Amino acid sequence: QGLSSGITCLEPCEELGRVFAGTCEGRVLVFTCDRSFPVIRWLRQSEDVSAVTCLHCDWEQGLLAVGTQDGYLHLYGLPSFRHVGSVNVSRLLPESELLGSVPISHLRLLAGAAPLCLTVDTHS
Repeated sequence: QGLSSGITCLEPCEELGRVFAGTCEGRVLVFTCDRSFPVIRWLRQSEDVSAVTCLHCDWEQGLLAVGTQDGYLHLYGLPSFRHVGSVNVSRLLPESELLGSVPISHLRLLAGAAPLCLTVDTHS
């Protein structure tokens, strides 16, 4: 039995020597870049078990951003992998009343005075 029934996205972080894999079960598997790529940890939020749709690692800001099928954005600190916050982005979007949850299809953390997250939704 494997760690997941399906990998949905990958995000390498060269500075940390890790590869992050999002799963259809809502977990993020953390692999080292050692020869056999062992899994050293997995991340998951109990309130959101929807599939991980996208990942972005920003070593300079010390954050890993995780987007999900149900429209959540989860942030984890690097290198500790501590959960630092979650936002249900789909509830903030105007179309959420009509469509329900809106998946996060793409995201990027942008450097600035405070971290800024750019997401892609149906009105983008």
